[in-house]
Amino acid sequence: MSEMPPDLQPETENAAGHVPVLRAEVVSLLVLVPGMRVIDGTFGGGGYTRAFLDATEPNGQVLALDADPAAVARGQVIVAEYGARVVVREANFATMATVAASIGWQPGTVDAIALDLGLSSFQLAEAGRGFSFANDGPL
Repeated sequence: MSEMPPDLQPETENAAGHVPVLRAEVVSLLVLVPGMRVIDGTFGGGGYTRAFLDATEPNGQVLALDADPAAVARGQVIVAEYGARVVVREANFATMATVAASIGWQPGTVDAIALDLGLSSFQLAEAGRGFSFANDGPL
């Protein structure tokens, strides 16, 4: 089997963090420009959050939410890198309006919202989390 050229290979995790498969497409469809406020309602590995921050620099902001405390803990790396431009909170995306208001984002001040409703590879990889199909673990 021949190896795919690098520009055609699916995007995967790298040293900088998780890279979602449809990152470029989502960023393009959201038509992000500098200064926008974006909510990433399903932070996960932070791949979309990082892309949104890059696309809205130098002064765009991202509110990243995830119900999984492990995801929020992983998010601290992005907070350290991007500073006040990103806020990561442990919360379900259903509460995004309340969480946005708690950081001073009033209704009508959010420019884009993204939800990646797929499976979390981080949760599937750890049998002890109870999501694995391949390994024994608690339900």
